[in-house]
Amino acid sequence: LYGSADGIEWHPLQDGPMLPPKPPEVKNWWYDSQNVVFWSTVEECYVCYFRLTDVYRSVARRTSPDLVHWSDLELMEYGDTVREQLYTNQTHPYVRAPHISLAICARFMPGRQVLSDEVGDELGFLKDPSGTGYWHDCSDAVFMTTRGGNHYDRTFMEAYIRPGPDPANWGSRCNYPTRGVIETAADELSFYV
Repeated sequence: LYGSADGIEWHPLQDGPMLPPKPPEVKNWWYDSQNVVFWSTVEECYVCYFRLTDVYRSVARRTSPDLVHWSDLELMEYGDTVREQLYTNQTHPYVRAPHISLAICARFMPGRQVLSDEVGDELGFLKDPSGTGYWHDCSDAVFMTTRGGNHYDRTFMEAYIRPGPDPANWGSRCNYPTRGVIETAADELSFYV
């Protein structure tokens, strides 16, 4: 955890990691993606959303009154929906209604190969450590909301951001949203992918 008075000069606010480490007996992955921390006005505490992987890549959260003492993890629930591989979550308060948090998250679809091996090689997709090309899977992004607690609303199950006509968007680890929806005009909101 680092702090800055001016956004330029940074200094550590504590020794060691900000979040509690994963217990050694737990075999699934924690904190291995883009972790998101913010002050929740609804819950009056800091909230950290992070990826946890068991059979599925999913989202968990912890809360803290002071960024030092953290709650036990809570697995996020998605209502009566089919489980999907959610790679990143990008959960953050909605700028026009901070009691609602938006999550525009990357959805990973392992084994959903659209590109041929030749096109994947031609486009220069990275290869994972096993030597398999990242074009053997694909990704899009989905839209969820939460009003605090460990529940996401998944009203919209279809892709919010689709790969589109460019073949370079049809591999895995593509179409990743960044954190934040920003006002770019009085009647316009934008986000980056």
